[in-house]
Amino acid sequence: MKKASLLLFGIVWCSILAVITWLFSCSSGVGKSDFPDPYGRWMMYTFFSGFWALGVVVVASGIAMLFSKRDEKPRPGSLMGKFFFIILGAMFALLGVFGVCGTVADNAGVDDPDLPMFFRVFALVMHNVLPVVMFVIFFLIGIMVFLIGINELARPLRKKKAAVRGKRTVRLRRTPDLDVVKLLGSFLGCMAAIGLIIGLKSFQIFTNPFAFKCFLIVSPVAVIGTYAAFVVRMVRREAALPHYKVTFTGGKWRTGAEMSVRYEFAGASAPDALKVLLVQSDGAIRDMNAPDEDWQETVYEVDSPAAVHAGSFAFTVPKAISSEHIRWGLVFLFNCEGRESEDYFKLPAK
Repeated sequence: MKKASLLLFGIVWCSILAVITWLFSCSSGVGKSDFPDPYGRWMMYTFFSGFWALGVVVVASGIAMLFSKRDEKPRPGSLMGKFFFIILGAMFALLGVFGVCGTVADNAGVDDPDLPMFFRVFALVMHNVLPVVMFVIFFLIGIMVFLIGINELARPLRKKKAAVRGKRTVRLRRTPDLDVVKLLGSFLGCMAAIGLIIGLKSFQIFTNPFAFKCFLIVSPVAVIGTYAAFVVRMVRREAALPHYKVTFTGGKWRTGAEMSVRYEFAGASAPDALKVLLVQSDGAIRDMNAPDEDWQETVYEVDSPAAVHAGSFAFTVPKAISSEHIRWGLVFLFNCEGRESEDYFKLPAK
């Protein structure tokens, strides 16, 4: 019954979708779109085609699971999840494209012949800026999700074709520890401020109409510039914090192979102690009920001032967790000037 649950879910999905498709395609006008043709019609086709494709993927995965051998080892990556990403990404990207085109086409009549050409073009593009911004975000998210699915689908093939590399030395890049909440919150605030500014076009807050139009153009640019300055300042502040510079030397990445690491601290004062962790995390697209596989091991620990500032160590590659996409990394844990910090370095493991 557990194996048949996915198949039953897919059948119910397709049945409900068939009813909804009939309701939106019948002559009663339930599915009439507010977007001008042909963009509104294309958006409806994209929406229903995407959900039908997802339903077919669920049914096919349920059938494959139903007829799989009981003692067959499960795949560490979810093929259904990868196709979900591809289909959803393509659907969101197309909805974004058709939405932007439909919004601009719907606003084609917004024109004032008394205005200069620059302001007429500006009014045409910015008449409904919030829908345009929303559909652009739809498009960007769709492209990102689509590429994630394609990348994960092609990863096993690339892994098989990967050439055996000789011993190499590379400088590891430190992953910046940026405050994602502040970045996202300030971005949403930036979009809200631009929407509010554009919304003021209905109110003549200046006596001079030309000055008011200049305000509508300059203000969004100032808001975007302020947000860009905030992002640059955050990145520069993160780069200026005390951190380690790490160089990795090793050959083919396989269980039992020995890798070496050289490190040097970049800062005014060295930390009190240093602890280095070798971590593995499962980065593959998996089933929703699959357990998270994260693993870590201490490979180096030192507290002498000279060794904390600079030095080297070696570690042996342990047995890998079961995953098609393992993220290997080194985490440097240290306490500098009373502040606990960690630097994460992604390892070039193939």
